[in-house]
Amino acid sequence: MPNILIENLEFTYPSGLKALKGIDLKIENGESVAVIGENGSGKTTLVKHLNGLLKPTSGQVWIGKKNTKICTTAELSKTVGYVFQNPENQLFKETVREELIFGPKNIGFSEDKIIDIVEKIAHLTDIYDILDSNPRELNFFQKQWVAIASTLTMDSKILILDEPNTSQDFIGVEKLIKLINNLLIKNNTVITITHDLDFALKISKRFVVISDGKILLDNTPQNIFAKKQELIKANLIPPPIPRLGISLGFKYPPISIDDFINMYKETII
Repeated sequence: MPNILIENLEFTYPSGLKALKGIDLKIENGESVAVIGENGSGKTTLVKHLNGLLKPTSGQVWIGKKNTKICTTAELSKTVGYVFQNPENQLFKETVREELIFGPKNIGFSEDKIIDIVEKIAHLTDIYDILDSNPRELNFFQKQWVAIASTLTMDSKILILDEPNTSQDFIGVEKLIKLINNLLIKNNTVITITHDLDFALKISKRFVVISDGKILLDNTPQNIFAKKQELIKANLIPPPIPRLGISLGFKYPPISIDDFINMYKETII
């Protein structure tokens, strides 16, 4: 059974807005999937079904053998970690250390395991020096990393990141890429919501494009960048390198400088 299985998922908000319209999606262990689309396309609504923050109007969402419709968010949080786009929505303790302790303590980790994992994650996310700081007094950049760290201490096998590179500088983005790669090495599943296609290229080999509550495309970046009409419909513009390759008539859009050089050489031989 896939790590995540979504079958004919539909969701309508109490206002009557139909946000998801027949979503079918499978995600396996160890995959990094970028969920892409413009604002209001249904990206966040979709992933909020994975940890039970939202329940299907119809259809099914399975996390392993767990049906999210009948599981609590607390139960699902043992498997699915969610980092909100706005970190202030999930920070409420008096110190950063308490933020990191809260999750594992509530799911029953032993005291020794909590001490060990807090130490490990604080170093991994480079927030060790601010463990005794008040999260509310940190800048937005730091709050994002505290939110990421507090989710990682839960040791969830599935991690959802909602626009994680917002407000991150170059060093912060490189840290994110390294973190995601480390999680994938451990066979964790990472799902990243982003509208930044350059960033998505660096963290994922599978793009799921959402438009008007439906999956418009689900493929490798190279195949997706070749779908000109679908990208126009989703209001997405490929990054400069694949866009240049397309304009030069390459058979497939290059997704890196090396790809571009090799494809260009083929056109002049």
